[in-house]
Amino acid sequence: MNRMAAGLDFLFRYHNEGEELFGRIVTGGEKWVHHFTPEMKSASRQWVGEGDPRPVKAKRERSARKVNLTAFWDSEGILLQEYSTSTTNQHTYHDTLLRLRKAIQTKRPGKLSRTVVLLHNNATPHKARKIQDLLRSFKWDVFPHPAHSPDLAPSDFHLFAHLHRWLGGRRFATNDDVSAGVREYFASLDAQFYASGISKLLYRYEKCLARQGDYVEK
Repeated sequence: MNRMAAGLDFLFRYHNEGEELFGRIVTGGEKWVHHFTPEMKSASRQWVGEGDPRPVKAKRERSARKVNLTAFWDSEGILLQEYSTSTTNQHTYHDTLLRLRKAIQTKRPGKLSRTVVLLHNNATPHKARKIQDLLRSFKWDVFPHPAHSPDLAPSDFHLFAHLHRWLGGRRFATNDDVSAGVREYFASLDAQFYASGISKLLYRYEKCLARQGDYVEK
């Protein structure tokens, strides 16, 4: 029911604003980036002839060393990216949001005056009273993201999904190498990549409603 309610809310907003809504959205999330991420199965497939033995591949696990990436972005590109070795909590997230607001002010002049629509998930730190009070002071419009819905979170179904594929098979020696590599990858993506990730929300919420709130795979 929460997923369908969010879908109706989004479509109502889109009906009133059209594609101007996409320009107001700021979204973000967190992802652990390992020093080594194995290739996805689809990326390592090989063609073999009929009757030929299949190649034997050693199973490789992700590295235990990892960096916590926090990224915020909009239809034009990355607004803020931060790297840490610890899990996000309400205090660190509070400081991140302050830096995000400053980044929007610097990189997107005029965006704050149009009222930011913030789309982030309902992780425990995001729901803390301290965070809610801060967002109210910003006068941002926080879009209600339904629980357990990565299929409706652009960072999960778009930005981080592509990042995960890019990371496949890559090794990093240090945490600084991780952050440098990911920064370079984000910078290599054009504005259309980011715009398409935001605009996919319309299709996904329409499909979610058509499926009576069921999960949207693609």
